[in-house]
Amino acid sequence: MPKISIIIPVYNVELYIRRCLDSVLLQTFTDYECILVDDASPDNSPLICDEYAGKDIRFKVIHKLENEGLPKARKTGIDIALGEFIVHVDSDDWIEEKALEMLLSKQRETNADIVIGGFKFIFNRWDKISVPLDTNKYRFSLDWFFSTNGRALWGKLYRKKCFEKYQVPGYSIGEGSMVNVQIFAHCDLENIAIVNDVIYNYNRRNVNSMMLKRKKKYVSNSMFEHPCIKNCMWIKRYLESLNLYDAVKISFLKYMFGFMCVYLIEVNKPQKKDIDYMYNETYLPFASKYKISFFKRTLMTAHRKSIFFGRIFVALIRMYHLLRNGNIISGG
Repeated sequence: MPKISIIIPVYNVELYIRRCLDSVLLQTFTDYECILVDDASPDNSPLICDEYAGKDIRFKVIHKLENEGLPKARKTGIDIALGEFIVHVDSDDWIEEKALEMLLSKQRETNADIVIGGFKFIFNRWDKISVPLDTNKYRFSLDWFFSTNGRALWGKLYRKKCFEKYQVPGYSIGEGSMVNVQIFAHCDLENIAIVNDVIYNYNRRNVNSMMLKRKKKYVSNSMFEHPCIKNCMWIKRYLESLNLYDAVKISFLKYMFGFMCVYLIEVNKPQKKDIDYMYNETYLPFASKYKISFFKRTLMTAHRKSIFFGRIFVALIRMYHLLRNGNIISGG
């Protein structure tokens, strides 16, 4: 039995997948299996997957007959995984050579159920390193979860039992947060360990990625129709079902406010009722308890003063990100 199962969903990534799979082949820790889930990809990605499976028996390929989306593709891989631990990797990203070695070493040292590594954002013109927040500063694992920017499934080592019971999200956008909140809700802080070294490279240059596809202006009569806000409300209902919402309400509202800021950037024409809700129901309850970035504070203040002033600020933000990153800000 392999110690670690690496699960890689594959869809329309023929330009990037070789780099991803080569990074797996170069791992200093070698007792792993790599499960490639071809989600009925229309390009040459399935052939590339078969190529790697043909030259290394640790690589296994599942070809799905129809596209079912990222959440179900991950679940397919989890269901057949043989490893004691699970590592998720997105097929347009790549991992550092000692990624598995460092994650497993920390797990053996701490006996943690989840080990979280640092990662690097790769933009068109610059990179940004992010290391996990110290868990000692938080009361509950969910407080840590809502405060960090590492809420995705990738870049972490999980005991496989963490995935024994969870609801498969109905959305591809934000699905990692929806799965992780179910895991972190049942995991104590002392069962979470941190690796401050960069182990994962998150590619923000893939023009086909879900994040960059979200750069188009969003048209809606209600903030609650936006995919990110739908996900937040799903998480809220889930926490309420476990009677956990009140315990982590303030950190959750800060988390939700961040996605409401994404909505203000992406929406074509925000509604005053939504801006009032943002200010009164999310911003005010936590504003005095957390340090809020200049960007988010100004975004909120400008829209409260006037939707016209708010849209001018959004236009400036989008222009800044276009000049800096080579693409329009996509939120997230």
